[in-house]
Amino acid sequence: MANRIFESDIGQGVVLITSGGTSIPIDPVRSLENFSTGVRGARLAEYFLKANWNVIFIHRSSSARPFRHRLDIEMSPEKFLLVQDEYRKSKDRLIEIEFNTLDEYFGMLEEYSKILELETEGDKVEPKAMKYFDQGVKGVIGNVLSSRRWKVSLIMKDKPTMDMEIDPLNSIIEIEDLLTSRLISVL
Repeated sequence: MANRIFESDIGQGVVLITSGGTSIPIDPVRSLENFSTGVRGARLAEYFLKANWNVIFIHRSSSARPFRHRLDIEMSPEKFLLVQDEYRKSKDRLIEIEFNTLDEYFGMLEEYSKILELETEGDKVEPKAMKYFDQGVKGVIGNVLSSRRWKVSLIMKDKPTMDMEIDPLNSIIEIEDLLTSRLISVL
């Protein structure tokens, strides 16, 4: 399924986004939930699609999805047509893959991490990014799972790495807002 993106020459490159919460069953009727609406991931996917990137969007079945999360039963026909037009322009560069269980999530993450040769250990993100710059990639966003909600790095070719961090307890902005503003300033 993702081959159409990998083998295509459309777009700037490929972005892998995971979105939505996870669930771990603790017995036949109860589970532990990592609650996430997925709106953040859907917004990032839309941003990258608008910037002409190909997006692989791995999401939980009940979470927000690009473009669809902005639809509202009371929205004006004009706004609906605008969202629909944005989707139509991007749909050939978007692959949406759904998961329900934590095992499915980790399986897909492992599969696409191998295809894209990704690393999540902090000391490996920058060296891996350098490899892609020779292939035309303009930038890599990296984070470590344990601090992903408040700390990310933006690694750009021929520019110093931008480490971004917010105070997870006192910040009025989310890390994605800071990341998006920095991306806009350098792209």
